[in-house]
Amino acid sequence: MDGVPLAKGGVRFVPCKDKGNTTTTEPIGVLSADGTYSLITFSQPGAPLGWYQVTVSGESVEMAGNSNPYTAKSSVAPKYSNPATSGFLVEVVPSPAAGAYDFKVSAK
Repeated sequence: MDGVPLAKGGVRFVPCKDKGNTTTTEPIGVLSADGTYSLITFSQPGAPLGWYQVTVSGESVEMAGNSNPYTAKSSVAPKYSNPATSGFLVEVVPSPAAGAYDFKVSAK
């Protein structure tokens, strides 16, 4: 995020029907402290081949008020959490190039 690895949050790969991806599952990944992630689909590593719209969230849980002691807060701009507005469209292929699934996000 803004040139620094995003250490909290996750990614979600939403099948892009317009590009012929008929997969019914959404692979997800949790970000590590260094900003990397590994996708999981139904408890299995990886993602089915095909095109995906990708969302990125930078959520962390923080202490809130008395009625709700915890609240989730995202450090990235809201547009990245919606597949229609994130601007990220990728094809999962058998042998991707290095960095093919890296996404640059900003706080605003």
